Amino acid sequence: MKKLFAVALLGTIALTPVLAHSQGMRSGHGGEAFKAQMLERFKAADENGDESLTRAEIYQSHGKRAAEIDTNDDGVIGVEEIDAARKEMRLKRQQRMLNRMDTDGDGVVSTDEFARSGTMRMQHMDHDRDGVVTLDEATTPPMQKRGMHHGKRFGGMSAGKMECPR
Repeated sequence: MKKLFAVALLGTIALTPVLAHSQGMRSGHGGEAFKAQMLERFKAADENGDESLTRAEIYQSHGKRAAEIDTNDDGVIGVEEIDAARKEMRLKRQQRMLNRMDTDGDGVVSTDEFARSGTMRMQHMDHDRDGVVTLDEATTPPMQKRGMHHGKRFGGMSAGKMECPR
C-alpha cells in the first residue's frame, strides 16, 4: 500500500507541469520561457520523436524521474526525498524568475528591474488593456481571462496521446 501511494504521489508531482500546460494553465508568468521549458520536457519524453506522447512514454519519463528522486536507491520515494526534489525544483524556478527580471544581463536584479517586472505582470493581468487592473481582473484565473478552455493550448489529450505544439 505504501509503495502504491508513493508511486501515485510521484506520478502526480512529475506529471503536474505537463498536465497543467495541456490544460492551458500557466506556471508563474508563462510566456516564452515557460513554453521553451515545456517543449524541452515534452521532447525529452517523446522517445520515438513522433511529436506526441503516449501513456507509455509518459510512464517511462516518470520512471526516469522516480529514479532521480529515489536518492538512496531503495525503490521507495520517501518524504525526505520528495522534500529534497521539491526544494530543487523551487530553486530552479526562482533562478528562472531572477533571470527573467535581470533585463540587462548583469547577473543581479536591481530594484528598478524588480519594479519593472511588476508592470509586466500588470500587463498580463489587465485583460481589457485599459491600463487599470480591477479586482475582478486580478482574481480571474489567466485561462478564463483569455477565453481559453481545457486542452486548447497544448493539443489536449485524445486517444491516449498529447500532441506537441509546432
